Amino acid sequence: MTLFTMEIDALKPELITKENCPFLYSLAQKNYSARLQTTLTFTQFVETFVGLKPEESGFWTLFLKDKNSPYKYTKYLLNTKLIDIATNLKLYFLRKTYFFSKSKIPFSIVSKFGTCTSEAICEKGLFKRKTVFDMIKENNFAYIALPFIRIKNKKRYSFLDMSDEKAVKIAMKLSKKNLDFIHLYLKGVDSIQHHNGLNSIPVKKRLRELDSMVEKIYKAFKNTKFMIFSNHGMVNVNKTINIQEILKGVKNYLAFYDSTLARFWCKDKTEIVNALKDIRCGHVLSEAEKRKYSINFKDNRYGDVIFLADPGVLILPNYFQGKTPVKAMHTYRPVKELDGMVIYEGKPHKGLFKERGHILDLFDMIADKIKN
Repeated sequence: MTLFTMEIDALKPELITKENCPFLYSLAQKNYSARLQTTLTFTQFVETFVGLKPEESGFWTLFLKDKNSPYKYTKYLLNTKLIDIATNLKLYFLRKTYFFSKSKIPFSIVSKFGTCTSEAICEKGLFKRKTVFDMIKENNFAYIALPFIRIKNKKRYSFLDMSDEKAVKIAMKLSKKNLDFIHLYLKGVDSIQHHNGLNSIPVKKRLRELDSMVEKIYKAFKNTKFMIFSNHGMVNVNKTINIQEILKGVKNYLAFYDSTLARFWCKDKTEIVNALKDIRCGHVLSEAEKRKYSINFKDNRYGDVIFLADPGVLILPNYFQGKTPVKAMHTYRPVKELDGMVIYEGKPHKGLFKERGHILDLFDMIADKIKN
């Protein structure tokens, strides 16, 4: 029997209604379904496919301070757009499989940072413990993971910016193949919610389209066990805060602004902490909170001081959206409004999303099915 895992980005439980997603709603009622608490990360692929918290894996935010930055040579380039093109071309020709944008990072500091990974999660040797994909390979399973990487006859095919429609079209061709495992990642409603807000007409339109895609796949695959999940939900943005303006008089620090996080490297933390202490829509994380969120790293690669915005607050400008505000955001403290979800064809469930698990539960669920 084929195990088919499908990740739909930013699909929070509240979006799965009879009106928005009639097929997914029906699946959730008939099968096991639950809310999933997320972690304080921008992507949860390590939690899902490796079963590790950030502190355990070393993977947290995408960018980290790196004295051996792979972008040191960028001082010879003219602007961040050229840096973006050049560095991603380098990754492509090195056969790396995880691409990202650096175009909003100021030219003056990009050469001081590196990234937590340049490989997609299905690549070998990224972690000390076995990943879902390591287990699959050990069992000699025939598998395909879209759009991370497609593996066929030991050849690798990278997919760069693949639309959901393209990914589904490729997946549909696999219905007659004898595969043990298929993973399909769909961009879902992540970008659309960012730009239009949670309950907007474009989001509802896209939800119906996604629901039809899922139904089409579901009906095409026989002798298949499906697990459908989302990595996180979102909340609408109701306020922006300019941290750079607040720190205008403070000197001798390096900063990275991650939309909901402001991370600082400095010899003396006192001045930064004092400058941020009066902000009412966020706060500097205490050591206890770092332990709680599993980001209490032994070194300072992710920052000496970490400021976290409250849910619904966007740090602007930042190094992902630049100066352009968005209408919805994720990656705050793990409040219930940010929950992801899972639907699995297994044990019966009393009602729709009445249980609340954790994103880490997905790893155990998938690993258990691979082993058995």
